Amino acid sequence: MSFSTLCYNIVIIKRIGEIGVTAYSIVLYVISIIVMILMGITMGIQPIISYNYGAKEFFF
Repeated sequence: MSFSTLCYNIVIIKRIGEIGVTAYSIVLYVISIIVMILMGITMGIQPIISYNYGAKEFFF
């Protein structure tokens, strides 16, 4: 993972410059925060859904 990040950074520096690496880093941080939020929601709602599915209590 670190090696591929290094390769991405080298290519971006050669093609766009330091601003490109900065923009790429910001986008990756935002995406990782969004993924963590969505994983938390899915892990939190999974027991509720499975309990209600097992009890045959559907909300729709």
